[in-house]
Amino acid sequence: MLLRGVRAVAALVNPDEPEAVTQRAFDAARAHSPAHATLPRARQVTERLRLPWSEVLELAQLPVQTQQRRLSKKAGEEEQDWVSAEHVGAVLGIVAARLGVTTLTEIQYSVERERMLAESKRRKPALLLPTGAQIRFAMRREIHGDPHRATPTKGTWDRALELAGLETNQRPARKVAGVGPVELLETAYEKFGTQLTVGEVEVFAKANGIRYSAARKRKWSEIVAAWKQGRTERGLAVPDGPPPLPERPDYAVGVGAARDGEQRYNKWDRDDCVAVLVEYVEQIPAGQRAGARHYRVWARNQTRAPHEMTLRRHGGWSKLLALAHDEVMRRRASGTVPL
Repeated sequence: MLLRGVRAVAALVNPDEPEAVTQRAFDAARAHSPAHATLPRARQVTERLRLPWSEVLELAQLPVQTQQRRLSKKAGEEEQDWVSAEHVGAVLGIVAARLGVTTLTEIQYSVERERMLAESKRRKPALLLPTGAQIRFAMRREIHGDPHRATPTKGTWDRALELAGLETNQRPARKVAGVGPVELLETAYEKFGTQLTVGEVEVFAKANGIRYSAARKRKWSEIVAAWKQGRTERGLAVPDGPPPLPERPDYAVGVGAARDGEQRYNKWDRDDCVAVLVEYVEQIPAGQRAGARHYRVWARNQTRAPHEMTLRRHGGWSKLLALAHDEVMRRRASGTVPL
């Protein structure tokens, strides 16, 4: 059984806390275990079960009967013949009109759906408002025909928004551009008055939190020549070369050389994580509770937000969320954010 294999491999990786095993660690252990080498990779498991990895690990630790009951319940809840493409478009359009917005996240829809159902408890016939999971399943059917467990879910919510005539929730483009070697040579020279070698440029960048973008198609001698030519054209001093080893600075020690606008390494500390969680808590609609699953959905649409594994390294979801709640309450008490 698939989940039995997942449980066994997770226990090999981390016997004390199998629920904390990462997908990469799982794949590595699976590949090196003759007894479990035929198991699918972690990502394939999540696609087959249509569950996030954290839920897969949690489910794998439960008794077989409980596993089957939860999986069958999930499938039964998601697959509903009455959830057609036309119905999805109409429902999302109504919810967006109630909220006065031009697009909807799945969290916004779920919160407003609960509010609408609560308002219409005495109404007959009852409102037919599909869950977010039911909408995604219907959109998988719309996009792929007859979906099965391994059918991808990517783009399903955007397709639902298109049917409702709403703007899609495109994920912001991630900034990955780094600082090139010529710029780093110039920055180091401004700080130390010395020329970096090819082996020192990455050390200097890392020490100062600068994302280094290596010019792999150019020789180092060509890069240095371009840098020196640029300084010559600007009438600036040009060094003969790197200083002797005993006279070189310790480039592994950061000196705050990163300039404004340069992309830096995402070195999340606890305060950074709490600050992002404060933003998450503040945008939650009234009546909606903060949750790890909702945070994952929200984080995917942010330019910069720590992964759950990062949160775990700094104390875990519950502890950091409590700190964020405390900060939000402090701000509200001081009047810096609206109640």
